[in-house]
Amino acid sequence: MVADGAKPQPFTDREFDKFYRVNVRVAGVLKGDARVGDRIEVVVNNIIAEHRNDCCIPGKAYVLFLQEQDGKYVFVGSPMGAVPIELAGQEG
Repeated sequence: MVADGAKPQPFTDREFDKFYRVNVRVAGVLKGDARVGDRIEVVVNNIIAEHRNDCCIPGKAYVLFLQEQDGKYVFVGSPMGAVPIELAGQEG
């Protein structure tokens, strides 16, 4: 999917420090059942080098390769699970 509008989510007691969550807006669908305009929660691993990706900075757009897991989405193929892109008309 293509995502924008990232908003960091607060940690919960069940989460480890190496993970954080973001809420993103679906800006485009490449494959799957998401709808443009929906907001989804993505779990980001930002500590272990081989799993790290650079998602998701507010104000930036990304192509995200995701898999649904327990009502949240996780990256497939990290670190290439999040590829930053420029959208037409996007300020960056």
